[in-house]
Amino acid sequence: MTHHIPDEDYSSGSNFDYSSYRDRHRVVTQTPEQKLLNDLQEQLDSVKNKSGTKHEHKTNVLQTAINVLQGKETPEDLVQAKQDNPRYNEALFSSKTEKLVDKVLEMMPPTSGHRLK
Repeated sequence: MTHHIPDEDYSSGSNFDYSSYRDRHRVVTQTPEQKLLNDLQEQLDSVKNKSGTKHEHKTNVLQTAINVLQGKETPEDLVQAKQDNPRYNEALFSSKTEKLVDKVLEMMPPTSGHRLK
């Protein structure tokens, strides 16, 4: 009944894949930092090439937040970027950018004691 299946020895180095479906299609779980970094990058990509002061401010703050998570800048730099770009959190309803930036500051609080609303 199974004569359509070849009687080959697949253990002798052929290209047959014995890995399970689960191993081949494993979903890598992300750390909270990786998830936040992906969310920040997605938000940055959505505003990066748009014109206007608001989008420029969002781009500056989002890029600084990404740099903080990557260790290229300090949380103090992010606090300064928020002060230098006051229109970064303008939105019709609620600002996703502001929420993401606040998460970065929660994960990596500034050491100099600066507090922003």
